[in-house]
Amino acid sequence: MRRSETHQFQSSTPLLSPSRLGFHYFPDTLHYTARDLQTWLPLLMRLKVGWLVLESSPARAIPEEFIRGLIHQGITPLIQLPFSPSAPPAFKEVAPIMEAYIKWGCRYIQIFDRPNLKSTWGMSYWTHPDLTEAFVDAFLPWAQWIVKCGGNPILAPLYPGGDYWDTAFLQNVLVILERRHQYDIADNLHLSAYAWTHNHPLEWGQGGPLAWPEARPYDQNAQTQDHRGFRIFEWYEAIAQAVLERSLPIHIYQVGLPGDPLDLIHRLNSCHPTEFPATREVFFSLSSISSPVPNDYPPYLASCNFWLLAAAADSPFEAQAWFQEGKPLTPTLTQWLEPALVHSSLKGSPEISDVLERMGRPIRHYILLPPTWRIHPETISFLLTQIPVGDQPTFGTSLSEAMFAQCVTVVDPEQHPPEIFIQLKANGCEVQSVQLAPSPQFSE
Repeated sequence: MRRSETHQFQSSTPLLSPSRLGFHYFPDTLHYTARDLQTWLPLLMRLKVGWLVLESSPARAIPEEFIRGLIHQGITPLIQLPFSPSAPPAFKEVAPIMEAYIKWGCRYIQIFDRPNLKSTWGMSYWTHPDLTEAFVDAFLPWAQWIVKCGGNPILAPLYPGGDYWDTAFLQNVLVILERRHQYDIADNLHLSAYAWTHNHPLEWGQGGPLAWPEARPYDQNAQTQDHRGFRIFEWYEAIAQAVLERSLPIHIYQVGLPGDPLDLIHRLNSCHPTEFPATREVFFSLSSISSPVPNDYPPYLASCNFWLLAAAADSPFEAQAWFQEGKPLTPTLTQWLEPALVHSSLKGSPEISDVLERMGRPIRHYILLPPTWRIHPETISFLLTQIPVGDQPTFGTSLSEAMFAQCVTVVDPEQHPPEIFIQLKANGCEVQSVQLAPSPQFSE
C-alpha cells in the first residue's frame, strides 16, 4: 500500500525568508562576534540577502546574539554541522546546541556533508553491504531530534556524480525513509545540492529526467545532458516526486562556481568569483536589480547560496571570497551595489571599509531607552518633543541595534553602563542624551 493511502501529508512549514538570495558566510567557525555582526549585517541587508549558510562547531554554538541579529533583519540562517557519519561527535553533546538554535528561531540544520564519497566514510565503512542503509541509520537520531525540537533537518548535499552516484543515493535514502515509516522526518525534510556548473551553461539539464531520459549514471554520452549543472534541483525534485509523491524544499549551495572550491583553490587567483557569467546571471535574476533575465525558479527552490561572502586573509579560500579584506571592491561588485551607495563620481574602487562605512548606518536616529524601560505614553510624548520635527526615530533598548544608527539619543544615561558613550562614539555614532526629570506624570 502506498504512503498516500495510509498517511496524510503535512503541508510544508512556511519558509522564513521571501528572498531566495543567499550566501555562504566565512568558511570557518571563528567570525561570530558582535563586531562581525555589526560589520556584515548592513552589507547583507543592502544586498537584500535572505539566507546565510553558517558552519557550526559541534563543540560550541554560534552565539545567540549573532543568530537573533540575522533573523531580526529577515535573514534566515542555514546551519551546517558537516561532521562525518562514520565518526560523529557524541550526540548528547551536540543535541543541546541544536535545540538552542531552534529555540532562537534557526530551524534549518544540515547534518553531515557529501555522504556519497568514499573519503567521507573511510574504507572500513565504505565497504558496508548497503551504504544508504548505513547512512539512514546514522542520520535518523539527529533528524528525529531536530524535528522533535521543532526544526527542519536538511539532507546533506551529495557530490554530483560522486563515488556512489548521487541521484541513486538520494533515491535510495528516500525509499528507506518511506519503508521505515519515517513520515515525520519526510514531512519536515529539506534537500540540498551543490549547484556547480561543471563549465556547462545554466540551461544544462533543464527539464530533469523527463527531458533527458537517456541520462545514465557514470555515462559520459556527449549526446545527452544530465543533472551535473546548475539545474540539479530539477533532478532532485523529480526523485522526491517519484518516491514521496510531493515536493521537498531544496537549498542549492556554492552557486556560480564551476566545481568544488577545494579543486579551485589554485585556479581562481586570476578570476574573481563574480566574474563567472553564471554568477552574474543568477545573481541578477535573484536580486532586486532590474535585469532581462527571467526568474523562472520553481516554488520548491528555497534558497540559492553563493560562495563565498568573505574569508580570512590566511584562508585557502580567500581568493574565492566576494569581499576580500584589505582589497578594493572589483568593478563588477561596484556596479552591483546600489547606485545610491556607490556613486559614479567616485574615482576608482572604494575600499571595503569605505563601502561598509556608508552602508553601516541603516538607522538614522535611535532612541536608546533604559534596560528597565516601562512604556508610558506621557514619556513617549515628552521624548518626541526632544527630536527635530519630521524625524522618525527607532525606539529600543538594544545597544547592538543602536550601533547601526547615525545618531543615538541615550535616555536617562545614569541607568546605562557608564562606558556606553565611549562604545557608541568609538563606533562612529553621533551621541546625545536626554534626562527624564522626576515628575509625577512619569512615576510608576
